Amino acid sequence: MTDWDAEVEDKYNTLRETFATGKTRGLAWRREQLKALKNMLVQERLFLQGCAKADLNKSDAEGYLMEINPVEHEVQNALDHLDEWTKPTSKPLNLLNIPGSCMVYKDPLGVVLVAGAWNYPIQLTLSPLAGAIAAGNCVMVKVPSSKYATQCSKGMARIIRKYMDNEYIKVVEGDRHAMTAVLKQRFDHICFTGGSYVGKIVAAAA
Repeated sequence: MTDWDAEVEDKYNTLRETFATGKTRGLAWRREQLKALKNMLVQERLFLQGCAKADLNKSDAEGYLMEINPVEHEVQNALDHLDEWTKPTSKPLNLLNIPGSCMVYKDPLGVVLVAGAWNYPIQLTLSPLAGAIAAGNCVMVKVPSSKYATQCSKGMARIIRKYMDNEYIKVVEGDRHAMTAVLKQRFDHICFTGGSYVGKIVAAAA
């Protein structure tokens, strides 16, 4: 077992244990974390713009409009519709089951992997994080490769740990070796956007 394997497995096991407590099923925790993510985007906007500039030479305008602002909309949309999305919905019954009722409940899947990509490191990491939180899951966030998006990777890891619930949201930093260790774990859902080469590897692991 490599050092990456040991670190990732420890974080993964913690996420499994914390999901089992049932805390993420409650809407209060989801709203709290979405608001924390929203606050992070506001408070750290200039910092994130600087990271995008350092890694990809994105101007402040491009960094905000193409990386940060879409995530702000994603978070606000989740906050606005959380009650609607999670509300049980009734379904019709056939004659054999009358009188009775049928309801569909939206349950969290469990532990979700969010794997970011280097070309839009902020948007492709934090947007799916918002969705995973809104759905009531624990999340392992593999920030983009430290080789190709050094400042964004390091910066997002730091502020996620600062603003988010560290027992239910874990961050993994590193290059392809870290990603290899992450993909050895069994996730209930994987959110990944990237090139076809890595996409095939992720799909095979899934």
